[in-house]
Amino acid sequence: KSKEEERNFTMIPNISVSQGEIWYDIYKSETLSEEDLEVFSKIQDQRISNQFTFDKVIAEKEKIAKEMFEKCVKDKEQKTISNKIKGRSEILMLNKVASTGTEADKIAAWELITRKDTVLYSLKSLKLLVQRAGRPKPQLALQTLLLLFDELLLPTNRRLFYFREQIRFFYFSQSKFQQKYSIFEKKKKNKKKTYFNINVEDLKEPSNKQLALWYFEDSLKSYFAQYLKVLESLPSKTNLLHLKQLCLTSVSQLLQRKPEQELPDRIFSCY
Repeated sequence: KSKEEERNFTMIPNISVSQGEIWYDIYKSETLSEEDLEVFSKIQDQRISNQFTFDKVIAEKEKIAKEMFEKCVKDKEQKTISNKIKGRSEILMLNKVASTGTEADKIAAWELITRKDTVLYSLKSLKLLVQRAGRPKPQLALQTLLLLFDELLLPTNRRLFYFREQIRFFYFSQSKFQQKYSIFEKKKKNKKKTYFNINVEDLKEPSNKQLALWYFEDSLKSYFAQYLKVLESLPSKTNLLHLKQLCLTSVSQLLQRKPEQELPDRIFSCY
């Protein structure tokens, strides 16, 4: 790597979101759209020679993205401790409650912490809430998860995208890639033996900000999938009518309001 590339890699991007801001509106230029997905769907890996695969590239970039996101979280935590961000005392108090409070207090604290910064604070809260939702007396955790996903976390105009979708489209959409791909397709139609070869290093690289945001969105999608599994499995494990009803109304509400992945029909068969 050149000195410029090394410098860019070590730079910590600002992906923080203030309370009341909607992350997918602020960073919509950094992520895929449904229109992009239509273009992306026309270019499938199976249509490209086995000599060209993104598997290794995706794995490498995802590792970097995870490291970059964790740096962003750590940087904000350090600024909180050193009194460099607004609301320092409130955040410290909420963190204390989340560690030492009653079960209800902890869940309330996780919700409030998430609202402080939906990008940098939500993943840890979601992990803990999903764990609680799978344990006895899950009602409060399930209600909080529905509130967060419905009000703050799930986009209203598109589904969440996997990291691999973001990184593939980022490369596929570049003109240099499109030019070579077009030539490759023409040769295939003429039944000429050819291979699609392009050096990823010749293409423009995603920024640290894009990588960190793509990692966040991929993780968010994963936690939502885990939440859906709880909604699916819980009704068959409990005789409590209010929990069955909570799962049903949660699924119904998300189906009506959010375009995120189709919710499995089998959830409704549990009633």
